[in-house]
Amino acid sequence: MQGGSTQVRFQPRTGQLLVVASGSVVSLFDVETDRKMHTLQMCGHSVEVHCVCWDTNGEYLASVSQESVKVWSLTSRDCIHELNSSGNMFHSCVFHPSYSTLSVIGGYWVCLYI
Repeated sequence: MQGGSTQVRFQPRTGQLLVVASGSVVSLFDVETDRKMHTLQMCGHSVEVHCVCWDTNGEYLASVSQESVKVWSLTSRDCIHELNSSGNMFHSCVFHPSYSTLSVIGGYWVCLYI
């Protein structure tokens, strides 16, 4: 990996995958083979990604920019859910440890639950 990154997170449980956010691009790396597996750009972010987080099972990944939160399926590598901030300026996200379909999004004005 070259260049700077704003967020790096290992996949829970196995640690085989590493997600890296750099600018508006989110990439997946296989740490065992030391190669980039995929760049999540389909319906990607248009501004800098501030936060990335995995669900507890390592099946879903959320990426957060001030404008939106995108939830990605590791299986399909597709964006399966998107929430626009509507001016709220998102900055963080975390999945619930027991309910992977529930996440909390931190914004400058309010917390949202999806």
